Amino acid sequence: MNRMQQPYSQEVNFQSQALAKTFLANVFSWMFLALAVTALVSYTVAGNESFMQLMFNMETGGMSY
Repeated sequence: MNRMQQPYSQEVNFQSQALAKTFLANVFSWMFLALAVTALVSYTVAGNESFMQLMFNMETGGMSY
């Protein structure tokens, strides 16, 4: 009886491994996309003086609130 259940458990194991790999690939894809968006926004803000003035008070050198 145990020999009959073994191929099924291996099939389930392979399916779960494939599912885990797919899940992690999707997670890392979303993380890469978020990092790219963050880099684009930071590049845009750092290169535009009006955005910088919204965040920093040039007279005091501190943060704008």
